[in-house]
Amino acid sequence: NFVFRLRNHTDQSNRYSFQVDTYAIPARPDCPATIQRADRGTFAERLKRIQAIHNRANFPIPPGWSVEVVPSEPALMAGQEIDVAVNITPPPGFTGTTPFNVNTFYGNKYAGGVTLYVTKA
Repeated sequence: NFVFRLRNHTDQSNRYSFQVDTYAIPARPDCPATIQRADRGTFAERLKRIQAIHNRANFPIPPGWSVEVVPSEPALMAGQEIDVAVNITPPPGFTGTTPFNVNTFYGNKYAGGVTLYVTKA
């Protein structure tokens, strides 16, 4: 269980929502001396491949895990702050470490986020 402060830093009331993923920065791939012709492509094509590797939508909450954010959709007045609790429960028998990113939005605007690591030996 983890608690963080959420503050409405805008000058108007906003309703906030949370999106949780398990993205972690991947290990760096080996860099060959030369880029193979099939891997070159245009800058836009290379950028699209890189974005796909890091797209948080590709890192959902794993099956068997339970994640609860309380309150789930708080409405805050300008300048107001509240505590937000995140309760993460691993599946039975889990061992290891898994990152959970809690991303906060108001409307379609990104407000910030935290990364929590669940570790069980």
